[in-house]
Amino acid sequence: MTLSLNDRALLMKLFYKNSDWAVIAWKKFLSLKGLRSGSGLMPTFGLKKMIDKFKESGSFDVKCGRGRKAIASTSVEDVATALQEASRSALGTCSARGISRTLDMTVNTVRKILPKILQCYTFKIMHVQELVPADLPKREASPCNFLLEWK
Repeated sequence: MTLSLNDRALLMKLFYKNSDWAVIAWKKFLSLKGLRSGSGLMPTFGLKKMIDKFKESGSFDVKCGRGRKAIASTSVEDVATALQEASRSALGTCSARGISRTLDMTVNTVRKILPKILQCYTFKIMHVQELVPADLPKREASPCNFLLEWK
């Protein structure tokens, strides 16, 4: 549960009123808010951690984390060109593992780039054979022949 700025201030006030007892402050906070203790709220360890952070910094602001590194545009371009080259190959199929091997890039990075940036989902990556008019009757007949032989 994330607490608002007012809730954090109230918790700190209750903590100092109850002579630095985090458990008592937490129970009073729950009773003031009309919440039950086992409803997925912050445990007392989390409360103590919040109090320690408040003592260090003197503010309730949440520090921003490290965040995630942005994927370089050059690697996106490399994956796009490798995807086009792989789809032009004799087999006409490509995989994230194959692209990662050719580019010396991690598979997870390639898997993030394909759907999020290039909008290539698993059903779009594979090559689909086209039904040409000369081949159409043969392909339509093969499932029928299989069913006739099966009976």
